Amino acid sequence: MAIFRNLPIAFSIINVVFALSSIKTRDYLIGTLIGNIFPILFLSVVFSQTQKAFTDPGLGQFACLALVLLTAFSLYRLFRRRIRFNAAYRQDLRRSGADSRALAGD
Repeated sequence: MAIFRNLPIAFSIINVVFALSSIKTRDYLIGTLIGNIFPILFLSVVFSQTQKAFTDPGLGQFACLALVLLTAFSLYRLFRRRIRFNAAYRQDLRRSGADSRALAGD
């Protein structure tokens, strides 16, 4: 559920799909909380730092903004690489004829 909250799909579509599914309300709420907390925190920090950089311009403010954006970009690349690695690992398991228990363990 948390993964679906970070997809570039309108929230209303996600809400309708999960309302029609058999997912439990508790799981839906937990997934929504986990999936929404990081983007909200990130946007709050970025916009707060942007406001500080433009209301009180200085090298330190712009350096902090650049650091926040660089950190976000680095984390994005790290997670993207990790997802690709996991997908390649699963594909290799399928090609090698691994049993379903090995694939289900991921």
